[in-house]
Amino acid sequence: MYKRKLYFFATSFAGALIVTLIATAIAAQITRQNLEQTTMAQSLLGEHLTLSSVSYRLFKQLTDELIFGRNANQADVRNKETQIEASLARLRTLELQLSAFRLQGTAAPEAGVLALEGFPTTWGLKLTG
Repeated sequence: MYKRKLYFFATSFAGALIVTLIATAIAAQITRQNLEQTTMAQSLLGEHLTLSSVSYRLFKQLTDELIFGRNANQADVRNKETQIEASLARLRTLELQLSAFRLQGTAAPEAGVLALEGFPTTWGLKLTG
């Protein structure tokens, strides 16, 4: 009689332990995916802030040139345009990775796959000349 109760208790405890381990594994997987998505979103936000800052400085420099008649340093203008285009390229890549992550629920695709998505390579940001 005691042996049967002991086996029943051990079986019940093992079953509860297995259910707990499975629930822990599922929670860990969901947490890992949420952290990956959060990291991608944080990178995207940082890139948007960089783009905003560089764009504002370029706008301010060109506006000062128009208002005060001072010539803008063309090397700085070209440098800022290059920074803007590089930032836009990184933003496109991050947006595609984030959308692929949301659609698939898996890791983001490789950068080579992202180039095939048909996004324009330039956004026409030639502000001078």
